[in-house]
Amino acid sequence: MFGMNKKGKDKEPKPFFEFPLQKDIQNPDKLKEMMESAEKQILHLKKAIQTGAKPEEYEQLGTLLHAYSALLKVFNAVPTKNK
Repeated sequence: MFGMNKKGKDKEPKPFFEFPLQKDIQNPDKLKEMMESAEKQILHLKKAIQTGAKPEEYEQLGTLLHAYSALLKVFNAVPTKNK
C-alpha cells in the first residue's frame, strides 16, 4: 500500500532538536568531566556559605547550590553504556 514498503522503517526517528548538553552527556568522558566540575562548584559554594557570605549574596549562593545539586541529579540519572 501507500508508504508500507519504505526502507529504513526500523530506525528510530531523528530528534528534531538536541541541546548541546544532551550531546555532551552521551560522551562518558565529557560526562565525568562535567560531574567533577559541578562537584567542585558545590564544594566552593558550600564553603562560601559556611564562612559567612554577605547577606545580599546568601540567597544567590543558595540558589546556585540548589541548581548545581539538581544538575548532579540529572547527570546521575543518565544511563551509562558499560561495554
